[in-house]
Amino acid sequence: MKGVEQIVSSVLLTGILIAVVTAVTAIGLPLLDKTRDASSLENSRNFMINLENSVKEVANNGGRVRIPVTVDSDVSFDPATEKIEMRMVTSGTLYDSEAEIPLGRNDCGITNGKWQDNAPLTLCVLSTCIEKGDQSCRRYSVSYTLVPVELEIGQTIETRKVELQSAGPQLGGKDSFIVLEKLGDSGADKKKKSLVSVSIES
Repeated sequence: MKGVEQIVSSVLLTGILIAVVTAVTAIGLPLLDKTRDASSLENSRNFMINLENSVKEVANNGGRVRIPVTVDSDVSFDPATEKIEMRMVTSGTLYDSEAEIPLGRNDCGITNGKWQDNAPLTLCVLSTCIEKGDQSCRRYSVSYTLVPVELEIGQTIETRKVELQSAGPQLGGKDSFIVLEKLGDSGADKKKKSLVSVSIES
């Protein structure tokens, strides 16, 4: 009888352990993924804010900076649209999906603004569901974009702009470098541009 009780106890303990491990795996791993994703998104946002500040610093004061990409993401620059973009895939998001959200003073999508009201660059984020689950989204594409804005000064016809340039489209990812370099200024007195070259090096 004692041997039977030991076998039953062992079977019960094994069953309980399997149930506990299954529950921890089912609940714990998604929570770990979401925590990891939240941290990655926060790091991406901070990276893009620092990049925005670096572009302004180079445009205003000249020089050259080399910024390491420390976030697991794809980065690109399109000279046709002057857009620097960081894109990543996550299982969760900190932002409302399917809508561009500004991360600064400017509304997303503006190309012109007022010197006293707007910033010279617009930073936005867009989360898009790319894989739906039964009740919610399983995977998101999260894209941060940084684009320059032409600013009008007061009631005059004067404008100022940071113009981002490169010889062609630039692509990179984690462990590459975004290189910003002041090329000079251009334009007449009324329409001045600070020219900044953008390249992505492996």
